[in-house]
Amino acid sequence: MCGRYASTSSDKELPSMFDAMQTVGGEPSYNIAATQPVRRLVPVATSGIGP
Repeated sequence: MCGRYASTSSDKELPSMFDAMQTVGGEPSYNIAATQPVRRLVPVATSGIGP
């Protein structure tokens, strides 16, 4: 069970914690392993040259 963690915030709660617009992928879980896909916040350029 080494390296496992929990991500239990809802899809509405998670973005508001980081002043983000939305999350991408994954579902809330109490038992996430290092090899599982997880929800993530993706930065979006608001000005300047994009990626």
